[in-house]
Amino acid sequence: MGCGVEPAIRRSDVKDINLVLRDRQVVLAELSNEIEALETAARALRPVAHLLKEENEERIEAEPTAMREANEAKAADRTRVRRWV
Repeated sequence: MGCGVEPAIRRSDVKDINLVLRDRQVVLAELSNEIEALETAARALRPVAHLLKEENEERIEAEPTAMREANEAKAADRTRVRRWV
């Protein structure tokens, strides 16, 4: 039993290993395609990203001060309540 000789690899084990490898290669290929699609989308969005940032800043600036203060008060109340819970 303890003679240090590995048992012979069965044909079914090799087949299972090949199936696992093939499945992993398929998953890697799919991930590669998704990464490429995301990179393409990022390249397409870079030219308009500053427009989105400006639009967001304008929206924040246009928000009435009273509304902003009310939102800040609500956030402070939530924080205070969380500390006691």
